[in-house]
Amino acid sequence: MKHKTMHTMLRNIVFILSTPLFEDFYEKHGINLKTYLLNYKDEWSFFYASLLKSLGFKPIFYFITCKCSINIAKHITGAYVRYFKCTRLFRLYRGILSLIRKTLSIYLNRNDKSLRSLSLRIIHWFFRSFEDGIATINPMMIKALIVDKPMFVYVQEYESFRFDIVALICWLLDIPAVAQYHGMKPNASQIFKGITMRLVNYLLCTTKLECERLQRYYKVSSKRIMYIPNFVDTDFFKPIDSKTKIRSVLGLDPNDFIILFIGRLDNAHKNVKALLQVLYEFRKKGLMNIKLIIIGKGPDELMLKKYASKLKLGNAVRFEGFVPREKLPLYYNVADIFVLPSNYEGFPIVLLEALSCGLPVIATNVGGVAEVLPQELKEPGYLVPPKNIKALMEAIHKAYQNRSMLIALSNTCRQYVTKNYSLYAVKRKFKYFIRQLTKKVEIHDKSR
Repeated sequence: MKHKTMHTMLRNIVFILSTPLFEDFYEKHGINLKTYLLNYKDEWSFFYASLLKSLGFKPIFYFITCKCSINIAKHITGAYVRYFKCTRLFRLYRGILSLIRKTLSIYLNRNDKSLRSLSLRIIHWFFRSFEDGIATINPMMIKALIVDKPMFVYVQEYESFRFDIVALICWLLDIPAVAQYHGMKPNASQIFKGITMRLVNYLLCTTKLECERLQRYYKVSSKRIMYIPNFVDTDFFKPIDSKTKIRSVLGLDPNDFIILFIGRLDNAHKNVKALLQVLYEFRKKGLMNIKLIIIGKGPDELMLKKYASKLKLGNAVRFEGFVPREKLPLYYNVADIFVLPSNYEGFPIVLLEALSCGLPVIATNVGGVAEVLPQELKEPGYLVPPKNIKALMEAIHKAYQNRSMLIALSNTCRQYVTKNYSLYAVKRKFKYFIRQLTKKVEIHDKSR
C-alpha cells in the first residue's frame, strides 16, 4: 500500500524556466497569460513535457508574474501551468534595479567613463545577477511544491541565481532537482555554485565541452552529469524547393546574396552590430547585392536600428522583428548563409534549424558551437574567432564568391542534423535519463 501511495505522489514533474517574470520574455513576443495556455506550444520545453506525458508523468510549469495568480490551468499540450504573483520583495528589488539602470543610462548618454560610471556598471551587473532568484523566493510557489510533491523539479539554467534558490528549496523539501545549461553568461551568483551544484541530483549538458567544464571547475562527479544535446524538428525545419517564389513573396530580389541572423537582439551576447559593420564594409567595396535580414527582438533593437541608419545601410538590411515559428522555415530557405557572430553561446538551436533546412552557417567558435557543426563546416572559412570582424568578413566574402559550394553543402547539412539532432535521436537519450532518475528516486525513497 505504501508503494502505491508513493508511486501516485511521484507522477508530477515541475518545470521552472529561466525568465525572471513571465512578462519579461513572453509578453514581449505578444504572448499573454491566456494565449500561452491556448495557443503557444512552439518551444523546446514542450518537447520534454510531451515526452514526459507519454511516459505517464504530469508536467507542470511554474511562472512568476506581476499580474495575477492562477492556481492551476491546463495547457493546450496537456501539460499544466501555475502562475504565482510576484512578492513585494521582488517589486522593491526591481524598483531599485530600475533606478540604478536609469541613473546609469544618464552617464552612458554622456559617454562618461569616470570611476562613478564604472561603479554604477558594477552595481547594476551585481543587482541584475540576483534578480531571477529574488523573484523565485515566493511563498506561494513553495506551497505549490509541497502540494504537488513532484518526482523532480527541472530548472532551465544552472548559471542563474534562480537555480541556486530552487536547489536550496528542493533540498530543504527533500525533492529531487535537475538543472540544465542553456548558454547563460556566468554572473555574480557564481559564489554559490560550489554549494548548490552539490544539492541537485543531475546536471544536464547540451555539449560535451560543458560536461568537461562541470567536472573541471565545479568538481561535479561524472555520475551526476548527463549529456543530452538540443534537438530540432526535422519534419518542420526542412528544405523547400521554390526558393525564387518564396523570395518574391517576401519581397526579396532573386539575385541578392542574403545573410540571415535569427536571435535575441542583445549585442553583448549576439554581437549583431558586427554584422552591420561587415555589411557596411561590403557596400564600401561596391558589393551592393549583399543583403542582411535580422529576425528577433531585444534590448538593443533600437540601438542597432540607429547604427544601421548611421551607416546609411538603407534597404540593405531588414529588421523583421518577431517572426512566428511557422514562418521561420521560409526565411531559412531563402537565405544563402546563416551567420551567428556571438561572443558566447551554449548550444544554439538556431544553428540546428538552419542546418536542418539545408542552410550552411558561419559562426564564431564559442561555447558548444563547434560541436553543433558537421565536419565540413568546422573549417576556418565557416568557424571564425569571436570579436574578429576581419575574419567574419572574410568568411562571408568567401561564401559570397562560392555560392555553388554552399548549394553543394546543403544536403550534407540536412543529413548531419537528421542523424544526430532529430527529435527521434534525442528522445532516446532523454528516455534513458528519465529511467536513471526514476531508479535513483525510488532507491532514495525506500531508504527514508
